[in-house]
Formats: sequence, C-alpha cells, structure tokens
Amino acid sequence: MTSNFRLNERIDLLTDAQRRLENHLAPTSTILLRAGVAYNINDNHAVAIGYAFKGDWESAEDGRMYIPENRIYQQYQYEKTIGRAELEVRTRLEERFIQENETLFSLRARLFASIIIPVFANSDFSKGPFVGLQDEIFLNVWNKKHVNNHVLDQLRPYVSIGYRYNPKMESSFEYGRITEQNESSRQTSNIFRLSLTTSF
Repeated sequence: MTSNFRLNERIDLLTDAQRRLENHLAPTSTILLRAGVAYNINDNHAVAIGYAFKGDWESAEDGRMYIPENRIYQQYQYEKTIGRAELEVRTRLEERFIQENETLFSLRARLFASIIIPVFANSDFSKGPFVGLQDEIFLNVWNKKHVNNHVLDQLRPYVSIGYRYNPKMESSFEYGRITEQNESSRQTSNIFRLSLTTSF
C-alpha cells in the first residue's frame, strides 16, 4: 500500500508498506516499510528524503535466516500528463546498512519510469479503468562487494491493469518478470502484485 499525504502546498508525507510472499503463497519472505518527506518544487518536479526498513527471511540449511536492512534515501521525481496518460520518472539514491554478522554499507542507484493510460475512463481520468507499464533498474554504485559484487543489481518490468475510484484512490493488479543478480548467477522470477494507492 502506497499513500501520499499533502501537508500543505509544498510538503507531502510519503508512506509505503509491502508484504512479499514466496512461491505458492508460502510464509512471508520480505517486509518493507518506507516513509519520507517530499518538497514539491512545482506541479511537475519534486525532491524527497526518507527512511526504509526491509526485513528478509531467506532459506538456509538449518531453517530460515533473517536479514534486516536499514536505508536512507534521496529522490527526484518528475510527473507529466500527456493527453490523458500520466508519465512518471523517478531517480533514487539509497544508502544501505545490511545487518549480517556485521553492518555492511552499500550505495545503490535506482531509475524508475512508468506510464498509466486510461481505458474507457471519464474525460478527465478522475475515475475509470487503466493499463500501466513500468520498469526500474537498480545499480550498485559503491561497495558492490557487500551485496552481489555486480554493478547491475535488479531489473523490474511490470504491466498492470487497474481502476481509479476517484482522484484520491486507485488499485491495480500487476505482473512483473523480475531479474535479480546473485554473486554467481542471475535469477528471474514471475511476480504478481496487488497494489492500493491513496493520495490525501
């Protein structure tokens, strides 16, 4: 669930909560909690700073291993309406503190782009169905040895169908084919996601 809260004309509070499951709806594999404060430069441009906590449960020989991670992030976001379609481009820099036997520090950059296209929606796209396309690339830019020892970390393309209930709430069902780089190989997974987005 992703929510934006408008505190005033310039300042937004950003929140995001995710629960991820492994194959066949197995026990929780990841919990992600993220919050930040954004400054709206104008209607199209915004910058933000925030904090995220991520907890991973990974399979191990003696059961499941828990790996917590704390992040600080900074981001720039650009939004533009093209006709009735909505374009978003976002860059994010993450300072990652991964807690294994010791605290490991790594720096990662992310580039995200998406477009939402209304389908049979009303004229101002304040309500109705839509389709969406998005992709995000993750790059390890410093201390890659503390993660997977590669510059390329992840690719996350998604396609979605959704419905906008009103200008402040929408939901979507999304399919992604996610590529993750491990130390010795790349792993590709099929991901199905249900999302709820609100803006107040």
